[in-house]
Amino acid sequence: MNIVAISGSLRKGSFNTALLRSLPALAPAGMNIQVVDISALPLFNQDEEASFPATAQMLKDSIEAADGIIIATPEYNRSFPGVLKNAIDWASRPWGKNSFAGKPVLTMGVSVGKISTAAAQNHLKIYNRFSSGLS
Repeated sequence: MNIVAISGSLRKGSFNTALLRSLPALAPAGMNIQVVDISALPLFNQDEEASFPATAQMLKDSIEAADGIIIATPEYNRSFPGVLKNAIDWASRPWGKNSFAGKPVLTMGVSVGKISTAAAQNHLKIYNRFSSGLS
């Protein structure tokens, strides 16, 4: 089983990226977890869909080859970060070629706050369900 893991944080000392990096050692035998770096993705621009940027195509290809996706998100202003939305936009486009289609997605997050990333995860789940067609 191949799993793609995406961190919604670009911070070098990100708790969420560290969480994802710890998962392969905890995974059961036969499960491969690959952390995908989204820091080099350009800002989504629909004009670029005809000739997808290489970094966006690599993200799409990784997701399409995966059996499932894990997203670890920090919480910024009671929601998930724009960099994560940007990655989701690239991977779910162009129209009709959503790389997430039919894939199970697990959301998680780490924070020093009392409710951790509950609001960000909830917003991400609502966004996924109604906006981009994620499972």
